[in-house]
Amino acid sequence: MKNLWVRETAKSLDDFSLLVYASNLLGADTALVQGGGGNTSLKRTERDFMDREIEVLRVKASGYQLSTIGHEGFAGVKLDDVLPLLERDNMTDDEMVRYISHALTAQDSPRPSIETLLHGFIPYRWVLHSHADAILSLANNANAEELISEILGEDILIVPYHRPGFLVAKQVGLAVRGNRDAGGLVLLHHGLVTWSDDCEEAYERHIELVDRAETAMRKALAAKIVFPARPDLPALDREERGRIAGDVAPALRGALSSPLPMILTFDDSDEALEFVNAENVHVLSQTGPATPEHVLSTKPRPLVVQTDDPTNTEALKNALRQGVETFQRDYLAYCGKYNTAGHTPHNPVPRLVLVPGIGLWGVGTDVSDSRAPMEIYKHTVQIMKGAEAIGSFRTMPEAEVYSAEYWPMELYKLSMRPKPKELNGKVAFVTGAARGIGLAAAQILLREGACVMLTDLDQAGLDEAAGHLAPYAGRFATAVVDVTDERSVKEGVARCSLVFGGIDILVSNAGIAPVGDILNLPLRTWEKSFAVNATGHFLVSREVIRVMQDQGRGGSLVYINTKNALAPGKDFGAYSCAKAAEAQLCRIIALEHGKDKIRANMINPDGVLTDLWSPDMRANRAKAYGVEIDQFEDFLKDRTLLKETVRVEDVAEAVLYLASDRSRVTTGCIISVDGGAREAFPR
Repeated sequence: MKNLWVRETAKSLDDFSLLVYASNLLGADTALVQGGGGNTSLKRTERDFMDREIEVLRVKASGYQLSTIGHEGFAGVKLDDVLPLLERDNMTDDEMVRYISHALTAQDSPRPSIETLLHGFIPYRWVLHSHADAILSLANNANAEELISEILGEDILIVPYHRPGFLVAKQVGLAVRGNRDAGGLVLLHHGLVTWSDDCEEAYERHIELVDRAETAMRKALAAKIVFPARPDLPALDREERGRIAGDVAPALRGALSSPLPMILTFDDSDEALEFVNAENVHVLSQTGPATPEHVLSTKPRPLVVQTDDPTNTEALKNALRQGVETFQRDYLAYCGKYNTAGHTPHNPVPRLVLVPGIGLWGVGTDVSDSRAPMEIYKHTVQIMKGAEAIGSFRTMPEAEVYSAEYWPMELYKLSMRPKPKELNGKVAFVTGAARGIGLAAAQILLREGACVMLTDLDQAGLDEAAGHLAPYAGRFATAVVDVTDERSVKEGVARCSLVFGGIDILVSNAGIAPVGDILNLPLRTWEKSFAVNATGHFLVSREVIRVMQDQGRGGSLVYINTKNALAPGKDFGAYSCAKAAEAQLCRIIALEHGKDKIRANMINPDGVLTDLWSPDMRANRAKAYGVEIDQFEDFLKDRTLLKETVRVEDVAEAVLYLASDRSRVTTGCIISVDGGAREAFPR
């Protein structure tokens, strides 16, 4: 544990800026705090709206992260209103929150931490609180109090676990006030608190205590194998694990995606496998969360699915489906056992799925939500590891776990999340996505919350597209895919399943537009057009449908076709005939897979001048219509009924409609996006 304090930086800061500085230092190390965990505060003199001096507690507000918090992230609370509460015997959470809301220094203040009173009752200016992994290894142990005194020092106060709120705040306040020489305080199953009238001293004491705990863990781990590997598991390399994970992920995702579609994030790092492949993984993983802050992200425990042979993917798919079903039943039973307040149970699916020999998945309604339990659980594993090295991992009673999971103060944090977008939790696979219609489709799907796999033959084009989509980083990935090559298609679809868990939407867009009259058309040009514009759609569709069937949740296939399928153009035979085959493929899929709730629809654009239109092609089409090349774009607009230019964004809007549930009862349909081409009216 490194002391990051820089005196030269700190000495130039006022006390409020020093609070921000110390908070950012703590938040910079995930071994101290994760996500929005941890709390810091400062007691200082400020002026109220009448310009009177008042004593104010500046304490971290809910929803802010220590790593990035600024001045605006600290609520101001009047100390003279808060301190009399120490004389009370009890307060409910609602009473406490309501009371503190009246003690705020500003009406537009962010909501202060639920641990505001704990900070206020400690009679020192600076208070720092973290959930350091090494401290939690001590605080979650069968011999916790003995180990804390032995390793951290006998001057460290120990407070038994209570859910954050008035009682624990009063316990901590009285303990510190009655032991002014104490060097710090450990809340069992919760974390570490240090304090001082000097910020640097409070920070350095915090780091020193964590370092003592880490040093003890390192020594103990050097002498003990905490996670002995299962000798019966096959030794699979990363490529094979990835292949298996990509194959079974859609079945797992389908089982998890009720009532909401879920995104999966896979991890088979050495760190993850050390725990997942351990002989004691089931016992340790089912013990419970290390701290109440973790339970909203990880549920009380993960799902562990063990099979005799993890390389048998069909058996593993069945085991995963059965495992999810059992987990949901057990979770609802757990809720029924402790739910005395009439809470509506959370979605009962697991947030973490562990498969010995393969790896683990994080589960969430979007990418960040699926990564959160994985990041938290990495720390839980380290906490278990340290606890087992020096003793025996023990967590809080299950009733307390439930109380933490359904605590109204934590549920409030959930209510602060932004409203999900229309395609939240959905995954799209887009071909020909480096530019033009494909890129526009990818962009609009990302805008509406989907995760997107962009595929194309052109790696440089994909790299450029990724630059355009940088604001959506984390929610898209790219893969070079040749739609005419069966193996390439399989690998691209498998990569999407590995990265996001499956596929809900296909935008089959990749195409070429060869020109030439039939009499003089080379055979290779005809065959290439059919390979890309017909067979390519078949290969991609077949592979995506297999994924959708494994998921069992339906899906939407959107084919970017053309007006030429209905109204072919002169000197455009190879293109028009192949696209007519694509249109017929769409109809056949609609017929064959309606029973699977898989919709297949097509969009017929016309006159969309993307870079698919090479100079030669523009010249050919202008000549075919008898217009000058510099007048060709105006010609395309003027020949439509609406006298409008068709843009890639117009086509993308139609893609969004067909990809979304707004078109849930539409299949086998053609949507024309052509400005009004009467000869290409579908009916």
